[in-house]
Amino acid sequence: NALDVPPIGLFATSNPDRTGPYCLRKWVVNCYPHAVKEALGKTIEEVPWGKRVRHADAINTITVEQVETMVADVLAQKHR
Repeated sequence: NALDVPPIGLFATSNPDRTGPYCLRKWVVNCYPHAVKEALGKTIEEVPWGKRVRHADAINTITVEQVETMVADVLAQKHR
């Protein structure tokens, strides 16, 4: 972010609203709500602010397709 390079954030175990990239949240793949539902059986509104998902499979809620789409979006934006 400091070097004007858009960071792509992959979030499943923590809330990107709390820990996401500064001022560039549009480049976030946010699977935190799904991971909370799968691992804790709750919605993000039902868990405390800052609650982490401590489950080994949480990151697997992010798909390759989601990451590829985000990379394509970032590259398209940078070349405009």
